[in-house]
Amino acid sequence: VGDTDWSLSILPRVSQVALFSGKQLNELEKEMRLNIQEIKSYKYKHWMIQVNLLVFQTVLNLTLSGEASLDAQDPTILKGEAVDESVLLASFSDKPVRYVVRIYYYCRMFLAYLFRRYGIAAEIVDSHIELVKELQLLTNTASIYETFYWGLIALTAVRQGGEDAEKWNSIAIQSIDKMSEWAKLSEWNFLHKLRLLEAERSAFVDGDMESAAEAYASAISLAGKHNFVHEQAISCERCGLFHLERGNEAEGKQYLLRAIELYQTWGATRKAEDVSAYLREREFMGSW
Repeated sequence: VGDTDWSLSILPRVSQVALFSGKQLNELEKEMRLNIQEIKSYKYKHWMIQVNLLVFQTVLNLTLSGEASLDAQDPTILKGEAVDESVLLASFSDKPVRYVVRIYYYCRMFLAYLFRRYGIAAEIVDSHIELVKELQLLTNTASIYETFYWGLIALTAVRQGGEDAEKWNSIAIQSIDKMSEWAKLSEWNFLHKLRLLEAERSAFVDGDMESAAEAYASAISLAGKHNFVHEQAISCERCGLFHLERGNEAEGKQYLLRAIELYQTWGATRKAEDVSAYLREREFMGSW
């Protein structure tokens, strides 16, 4: 005997944490399809269902699965089998369901950074941070990953310079400081994230290439050791791009090839193809 409504309301949270933590995406997709069927069988209606559908569409965008009406040009758009972001955003403007918008911001920001759509990612971060402040929620799993990607996106924005560079630098510093605090509590969960943030800052803000190379290597090693395959893939990709920008073509290519393997292991078919297409484009342009 148990509380069915409570059990069903937990399913979206489980899926959310599974995605954030790097669960194998094909397995996660299968589990979520079963969960969605279970929710429908009980005719359960609650705004948390929309969180589940946002996470599910994010998974589909990465795996290229489902009856997707996915935007062929922009993999960051959450529109397909599970959800249409334009309809969702029009429906969830009041508290407490603004939490749904928070998860929308996270999912789209995550996809935008992953697919190197940095302008889109930066626009989302501005709105995302303001909403989180407005909601005044306690720190939870979502807070951790928001902080991580806010920092990474802020560091890409700092590189662009401009009048907002100081704002982005402040966001990056705050993210690194928080991740440093969390890493003291759990190196297993946070140290590789901290190392990647440090690598990006050393490389593209401080100009300390030696420290950056060491931090990238540490991030890759720790993420692999601690079974965060998605973040190991991201670290390999960032390290590969770092080496390419320095003119280390062979080394950069090897890191990107390793990133492709790891994205495939994670189940992110669309992202693996994205990196493969990037490599093909460079080869076509005679960069190797």
